[in-house]
Amino acid sequence: MLPYLTIPFSIHQNNLEWIRQKIKPTFEHFQKNAPISAALVTDTVDEVNWGQSNAYQEILDCLKDTPVSKMQPAAIQWFLYKQLPVPKTNSRGNPHIDTYHDVDGIVPIRFNILIDGDDNEEMTWWNITGSEHPALIVEEFINPRGELRKRLQARGRTVAERWSLLGEPLFRNNQLTKINQWASFVRTDILHSFNWSGSAPRIIMSLRFLEPWSIIEDFRKHAPRCQ
Repeated sequence: MLPYLTIPFSIHQNNLEWIRQKIKPTFEHFQKNAPISAALVTDTVDEVNWGQSNAYQEILDCLKDTPVSKMQPAAIQWFLYKQLPVPKTNSRGNPHIDTYHDVDGIVPIRFNILIDGDDNEEMTWWNITGSEHPALIVEEFINPRGELRKRLQARGRTVAERWSLLGEPLFRNNQLTKINQWASFVRTDILHSFNWSGSAPRIIMSLRFLEPWSIIEDFRKHAPRCQ
């Protein structure tokens, strides 16, 4: 079972530029002032009403033939990555499972749209799920805004230790997004990592769905044109 499904995706250039302009102040502030290089995950961007925008309505239109069109409205989140002074020599990311309300709930599906940044950054997945799995632990951390948060991640003091514990990922893909050409549903209720090099700033608009990944698998079987 593949943990991703890539589909053709594009919106009007005016709407893409509108999104970039609205996220720009938050993104530039993060680039200049974030005390650490970790990604900022946020659903608050000033007072922008994304859900009522023409850009978001066009995104929903692009998804009207997918199963998520029948689901509850997705939460819109932003993944902002800060360009590093020197790109990483080892881009391996932190293996984790996506959660919400700290770690009270698991997020099975994201639809990730690349707004800006390199196309070929890699995601990896391991066939590990469930908060009780012995390879997982709840970790407290400080996010780039200085807020205390929790995440469900692989055991180990360092990223290198966690990868050593887990071994080789079951799946890898570095062609999940291309600006205004394609985007991907990605499975996030199993252990995965985003392996970011730090060579360029990056903005991902992520639509978060709480339905099971099986709806994407069913769609894949009945809509081979989208594979």
